[in-house]
Amino acid sequence: MRTTGSLLGHLLDPRLTQEDEPLIRLAGFIDGFTTAQVHMGVADPAADEFFSWLYGKWERSSEGWQKKLSRELGGDQRSAVEKFQELLAEFVEHKEAVR
Repeated sequence: MRTTGSLLGHLLDPRLTQEDEPLIRLAGFIDGFTTAQVHMGVADPAADEFFSWLYGKWERSSEGWQKKLSRELGGDQRSAVEKFQELLAEFVEHKEAVR
């Protein structure tokens, strides 16, 4: 799976866990990135597929990925971002294995 030029390539950056309030910043980064893509008319099929996979994995949780991870990890934002990155790596590995 090609992550270069996709939102996914940026979300694997280990520096994301070093930020203050990393989960809030991650959510803001994702929202900003996807909003910019929409305004520029740029598609990101890899990111779309990842988020569909993620929500499908959680049986369409209505609370959203940010709240779900925060709740599951007791509000620990760094752990939530690390778990998000683990899920992303799992997705990328799965896609590579299927190719």
